[in-house]
Amino acid sequence: MSKVIVIDCHGHVLGRVASVVAKNLLLGKKFVLVRCEDLQVCGTLKMRLVQWELYQRKRVNTNPTRGAFHHRSPADMVRKAIRGMLPKNNYRGKLALKNLKCFEGCPAPYDKMKKSSIPAAAAIYSFNPTRKRTLLGVTWNCSRMEIC
Repeated sequence: MSKVIVIDCHGHVLGRVASVVAKNLLLGKKFVLVRCEDLQVCGTLKMRLVQWELYQRKRVNTNPTRGAFHHRSPADMVRKAIRGMLPKNNYRGKLALKNLKCFEGCPAPYDKMKKSSIPAAAAIYSFNPTRKRTLLGVTWNCSRMEIC
């Protein structure tokens, strides 16, 4: 059994974290991402809310209860971003996705573990300082978050 790597997502960029984690998942490593609501995405708050509204409005016209069900929690959004970077329809991709856990806040078994960061995915190195940024958890309304 391999060692679990706990990543604190505070101050990181969503796409860059997803690409680094996806590549390492394919190598057989196990990852736990905590504080997913603190990941940053590019764009102003107003633009992100407009895009979120359009994304949530997509559905089947004939019977809206049949689908398109969208992820609302930041942990599910991060998992979906990483899933899109893994190979589909084969055992290797499914096995890699089983080695990933994402959480909002810092749950009990991982709050005492040493958390690492990904320097290549840090927002201070990735974004232009003048570029507007928004947190991933802005569209998620949940008051029961635990802060590490």
